[in-house]
Amino acid sequence: MTRRFRAVAVAPGLGLTPHAMSALQGLSHSAPVLLEHWPPPVPSYGVDALVAGWQHQLDADALSALPDLTYVALRATSTDRVDQQALKQRGITLNGITHYGDNATAEWVLGALLQTLRTPLPGRFAREARGKRLGLVGFGVVAQSVAAGAAALGMDVTYYAPSGPRPHATVARYLPLDELLTGSDVVSVHTPARTSVLTARQLALLSAESVLIVTTLGLPFTLPDFSAAWPGEDRRGVFDMVAAHDNAESLAEIPGCRVEPVYAARSEESAREAEDQIIRAMYDHLRATDGEFA
Repeated sequence: MTRRFRAVAVAPGLGLTPHAMSALQGLSHSAPVLLEHWPPPVPSYGVDALVAGWQHQLDADALSALPDLTYVALRATSTDRVDQQALKQRGITLNGITHYGDNATAEWVLGALLQTLRTPLPGRFAREARGKRLGLVGFGVVAQSVAAGAAALGMDVTYYAPSGPRPHATVARYLPLDELLTGSDVVSVHTPARTSVLTARQLALLSAESVLIVTTLGLPFTLPDFSAAWPGEDRRGVFDMVAAHDNAESLAEIPGCRVEPVYAARSEESAREAEDQIIRAMYDHLRATDGEFA
C-alpha cells in the first residue's frame, strides 16, 4: 500500500486509545486532527477522512465543514444519524462496525439485573435472580447472550420479537409482547436504535415491583409516555448513557430510575475491537483505491 489519507480528523468525544491514534498516524501523511467541536465552526481543508461516532450528526450541513472529505469511519453499529444520500452525492465512502460490544453489553445487563435485585426494596430483603422471570424485548445477538446467562442463573427466560418465535431459541420461550410485560419480574429492551416500541399503555402493564433495563441507542419509548406510566413505589429502571443520552437528567428525576454514567458496550476489549475494525476497514479502503490515486 502506497496511498495514504492526507489527514484524518477525529470527532470530539470518541476517546480513542493511543494504539488507535498511532494506527491512524500510519494511515495518513500527518498527525490526526482532534476536532474540538462537531461540526467544526470553520471549514477544515485537507481533511479527507473522518472518524465519528453514534453521537455525531453527519448530515449535509455538518459535512460541508470538511470540503475535501472522501471517507467516513463510523465507530457505531447504527447509521441513523448519517445522511447517506449526502454522502453519496459527494462520493464519500462510509464504513461502520459490527457486533464489537455485544458481549460487553450482555455482561452489563446481567450485572445491572443482579445489582438491582440484590438492592433491597424498602423494608424488604434482597431478591435472588433464581426463579424470577426475565422478559427480553427483541431477540438479537445481545439478547440471546443475556438469555443464556440468565438461564444459567435459574431464571425463567421469555422473549418477544416482531418476527415471531425463533425455532432454535432453546433457553427462552416466546410470548406476545403484552403477556411478556405483564408477567416479567425483569424486562430488558434490545430493539433498533432510536425506535419507539413501547407505548404508555404497554409500560403500564409492568408489575409493581418490576425492573426495567434499557441499553438501546436512544429510548425505546417517548419520555412523556414513560413519565406518565412508570412511577411506582417499588419499580426500578436502569439506563446506560447510550440509552439516556439527551434525557439523562429527566430520567434521573423519575422515582425509581437511575442512569449509570457508563456505556454498556464499553470495555477495554470492546473498545479495542471497535478500533481494530475501523483501522482494518480504512487500510482496506486505501488498498482498494490505491490505483485510483496513482
